[in-house]
Amino acid sequence: MRCLERVLTAAFLVSAPLSVLAQGTTAAPAQDTATAAATSIDRITFMGADAYSDSDLLHVIRLHTGDTVTQPMITAAAQALYDSGLFTDVNAGFDFTDGVHTLIFHLKPVPDDQLLHVSFANLIWFTTDDINAAIHKAIPIYQGKIADQSKFADQIQLILNGMLDKQHIAASLSHEVVAPTPQHPYRALEFRVTDPPIRLVSATVVGGPVALVNAEVTAQKNAIAAAYNQGTAGVTTEDILLAPVIHAGYIGAKLTDVKVQLSTTPQEIRILYYGRIDSGPLYKVGTVAWTSTEVYSADDFERDSELHTGSLPHENAVEDTRKSILSAYQKKGYINADVEVSTALNDQDGSVNYTFSVVPGDVYHVNTVTVTGLSGEALSDFNANFQLRQGSVLDISYIDNFLSNNTSLAALKGYGFSYQTSENTETHQVDLTLAFSLQH
Repeated sequence: MRCLERVLTAAFLVSAPLSVLAQGTTAAPAQDTATAAATSIDRITFMGADAYSDSDLLHVIRLHTGDTVTQPMITAAAQALYDSGLFTDVNAGFDFTDGVHTLIFHLKPVPDDQLLHVSFANLIWFTTDDINAAIHKAIPIYQGKIADQSKFADQIQLILNGMLDKQHIAASLSHEVVAPTPQHPYRALEFRVTDPPIRLVSATVVGGPVALVNAEVTAQKNAIAAAYNQGTAGVTTEDILLAPVIHAGYIGAKLTDVKVQLSTTPQEIRILYYGRIDSGPLYKVGTVAWTSTEVYSADDFERDSELHTGSLPHENAVEDTRKSILSAYQKKGYINADVEVSTALNDQDGSVNYTFSVVPGDVYHVNTVTVTGLSGEALSDFNANFQLRQGSVLDISYIDNFLSNNTSLAALKGYGFSYQTSENTETHQVDLTLAFSLQH
């Protein structure tokens, strides 16, 4: 798990630099005597957060033009934006130019790939659009994604419970983070009904290629055996049902005319699922492009990629290729690197063409290493053999594989560990904490 350091700043701006507040504090910075008194707002401006509308941001800060504000009020407004978890830096202050008092918020959003997509696995009484509309009404800044450990997670669960209560539906909800999959390559926060049990008892889909009938029958059995998931993360019911046709090269396949019937018993809610497969055209891999870099060469790409001209465009092969590139960069300290895959379909020759590219970000180095749970010989063995020290390029894979690559260290046998990184985005240094515990 990684934690981004965030900066919250609130001050009255004249010509002096802004004061920086530590996370979670509300200490007042030094004020210019000319602007220390309460001031009326003529205008409110948000900078750096184009993805969010002014009206949604105003709802968070709860200030409006015409209000008379003091520095504690500005600090509280900045804190509210910071507490949303959607911004790594919040910088707020007053500008007085040409007789106009402008309250300015400079915002640095959390990178999109570090937010959790919100998914609703089995709230079978509502559509995803209905759910998102209800959440956005209550939390206007919500756009389908939230930060790790965000307070919005509990708020969303309360909203969902309210929707269920309004329909007189007695149900228990839970939420948890789910890992990326090839079909949905992002981390997500999944909300799921845990009681009453919701079970798929039949899945009937028609319309796929005749040659895949037997494979589709197996897929329908697999869907029934799995947890029902109508969401947008993890392995969904639709993913399972479409797997045979997609793996056969019909990568644009989709389900249409989907109908879900519910049957309630004292023990559970049963789902009968119907749909039609629109397989679309058959594709094969055309071109696969990667521009060689110092970190990952063309030869590296050729060695690792399972995508070859004329082969079937398996999703797993695309994801494995992406992970190979990403791993090479993370070994070199580019811990926030992102590998993007551009897919272009050519209907004229039935080819799918892939272009892989990387946004490397910055190289991070180790600042401190803190170890808990070890003492005596075990701690000595760790200190003597753990190679990531202050100034080292941070290699996440080295941490992940440390124990498996050092099985000869007898004092560490039986231990496992979890780790956390705290990143300073200004110095590009990382404080690393490893928490060891004996495994049973």
